Amino acid sequence: MVYSEDSLCQSTLEQHHDQLLTKCYLLACDAVALDRQGSVDAATEGYRKVIKMCHELLDMEQTHRDELEQKLDKYVHRLDQLSRLQQASVYTKKTLSDAQENIKADAATNNNNNKSEESEEESEEEWEADIRFSLAKAQFAMDQAEVNEKKGFTEEALDYYSDAAELFLSSYRGTCVMNIL
Repeated sequence: MVYSEDSLCQSTLEQHHDQLLTKCYLLACDAVALDRQGSVDAATEGYRKVIKMCHELLDMEQTHRDELEQKLDKYVHRLDQLSRLQQASVYTKKTLSDAQENIKADAATNNNNNKSEESEEESEEEWEADIRFSLAKAQFAMDQAEVNEKKGFTEEALDYYSDAAELFLSSYRGTCVMNIL
């Protein structure tokens, strides 16, 4: 049987497409499994690879383009969520460690004072540190809300705005109570 160059070329492209689609599917399954296990870094890397392969497939795909674009959007959205989660984790750890260092530094400074004054000042400083930490979390939530709103993720933006409002309000109430005392 004699094959023309066009049919051989088409057959080779179809084989490449099928192999790429299979590889993309398996990588997507792995990324989702890693995501469910809580392996954020590995899942993030997996989603990046899947997104890259999806773009390659979109360049080749003609028949199932809509399905592929929908899946791609889901993977991009999840990658954005994981990236925000990683950023929030780093930011929260840094803010928490800064607050703890401030509390320790303030406590060390107060060691020279009277015992009764020391415990009163320590509790006030801890209170202030808690308020500063709450304000930092509120500002972070506000920033994330703005990012989500710009990207068109309205539901996530509303959640972040709500969290920010609650944190700002609790910080405000904390400072009002502190000023009364």
